[in-house]
Amino acid sequence: MSKAWMALVIPAVLAGTVFGVAGTKSPAMKCEIRFTQERHGLQVLALVDGKAGETGSYTLDLRKSGPAGMSDVSQGGDFTFPAKGEALVSETELDIARHDVDRVRLSVSGSKDGTQCDRTFRAR
Repeated sequence: MSKAWMALVIPAVLAGTVFGVAGTKSPAMKCEIRFTQERHGLQVLALVDGKAGETGSYTLDLRKSGPAGMSDVSQGGDFTFPAKGEALVSETELDIARHDVDRVRLSVSGSKDGTQCDRTFRAR
């Protein structure tokens, strides 16, 4: 390789790396699903983090399967981020039995972007 070629290629590669990293954008909204196992149930909290004052909408899909059968529940609605930027959009309690599997999907959207998160709980 000639020195002249390297002088052209190396800065271009470095610039692409630097600008590629700087150009990546993390979503303005982030979601989280929290599980808390209780004596005979499972508490499911659905939280969304974003910029205070912005609005959005959510859909929460719960699918429960186990020896007793299967059930699906969906809920949704609109929300506004409070001053601290974290909105609790759903609080749900599920009965759990041995060998149940609970799958939860939270989808959120706002005026600028959206995101989705999934979480699974397996009862023992």
